[in-house]
Amino acid sequence: MYLDPCRNSYGFFDPIEKKKTKAMMVDLPESCYILYSNDGWLLMEDRASHARLFFFNPFTRERVDLPVFDTVLLMQMRFAFSCAPTKKGCVVFGITGASVSGREVEIITWRPGGASSTTWVKEHFPNPFPCDLVDTINVLYNTRDGLFYMSLGIALGVFHPSARTWNLVPVLQPIPCFQRHPMRWITEYKGEIFLVDASSVKPVVYRLNNSFKRSVWEKKETLEDGCSIFVSDGSCVMTCGLISNILYFWNNDINDRRPSPTKYQDFTFKKNRPYKYSLYSSSLCDDPEGFYFEYRPTNRNNGVWIQPPHNISIFDFPILPAEDAINTRLFI
Repeated sequence: MYLDPCRNSYGFFDPIEKKKTKAMMVDLPESCYILYSNDGWLLMEDRASHARLFFFNPFTRERVDLPVFDTVLLMQMRFAFSCAPTKKGCVVFGITGASVSGREVEIITWRPGGASSTTWVKEHFPNPFPCDLVDTINVLYNTRDGLFYMSLGIALGVFHPSARTWNLVPVLQPIPCFQRHPMRWITEYKGEIFLVDASSVKPVVYRLNNSFKRSVWEKKETLEDGCSIFVSDGSCVMTCGLISNILYFWNNDINDRRPSPTKYQDFTFKKNRPYKYSLYSSSLCDDPEGFYFEYRPTNRNNGVWIQPPHNISIFDFPILPAEDAINTRLFI
């Protein structure tokens, strides 16, 4: 999904069908950012208002406001949620490593419905690796075990929302870090946890192996089952289907790695395009379709991978003709 807050509109792009929808108008403030995507919903933040979070369903245009919480740490927090807010058992999870002592993490949770739906629950837990909370960009909710995961470099942080516990699972052979600010995302497939490391020019995928006495990150040259991973700051989705062993990034910093613009490219708009990397060839994929998205004069990422409900298809929306969808600078 691509979002153009400046024009209060959004649309969808299907990398499998190679289709892009026309813009759809929506009443969202320009100051809105996407924090997380799951189960066909978005968790969004309105930075013009104080600590205002809300759910938004881009398929039905439903909106669910979350209670305001008083914290100056919102910009440093990473969020995730377990399922759609309309479903029983939905939990919103937020974590930050910033604290007075530097040896604690602050975790906040919220559940819709019931007496507790008007307040956030805030807790502090000990954390021996405070500097490593920046190891990954996203938080993972694993649908198989119902736990929230976050890679902490030499350990895996695990939060149990029912027991309200925060545990650190040591990881042997931590992934080497050559960058001051690692670019890593964590995801899962059939209950197994994977990590995509794009800190260097050639991205690498690791699988968490729990068959030893301690967990180990194993480097994967290719992915089983013909899988591909769709990566964005707000979501990281691993699927198997019509494309195999492709890392499909939607991230500003990685898009900066594209070759210098040619006469067929426009530098102003090339950054807001998915970046396709092949694990087979260990190289950037040719992208002849050249899909551009919304005009984005500021350096902000307004794209996120989102999985539609099973009864919804991209063809349920107005599709741009191929000649307009290719290299389209602005919404049609």
